[in-house]
Amino acid sequence: MATMARPLDDRDAPKGPFTDWLVTGLPPTTTSLDKGGALPQGAIVANNSNGTTGYTGPCPPSGRHHYQFRVYALDITMPASITRAEFLAAVTDHILATGQVVGTYERKLH
Repeated sequence: MATMARPLDDRDAPKGPFTDWLVTGLPPTTTSLDKGGALPQGAIVANNSNGTTGYTGPCPPSGRHHYQFRVYALDITMPASITRAEFLAAVTDHILATGQVVGTYERKLH
């Protein structure tokens, strides 16, 4: 059974990619997520780079940062607790399809 995963990374973070959000176990029929809504049944939210479970919104220390939203269709299921590095290592040979969009966010310092 195919599942989907959606990582969100800040590609310009000072210490390397910063994972703001990592969700696995999305049903393959998922075509969108509601703003502020509940995730579909079976979805699992992993720890972000802050070490907390859930979404960390864009908050770069300064300047414009690029945020990469990716979606992977996988032929495996991820464990309930997984880090970004573990996720990337686990999916290497199990990606059926991918998609991505990159957005920018700039923090204006006063």
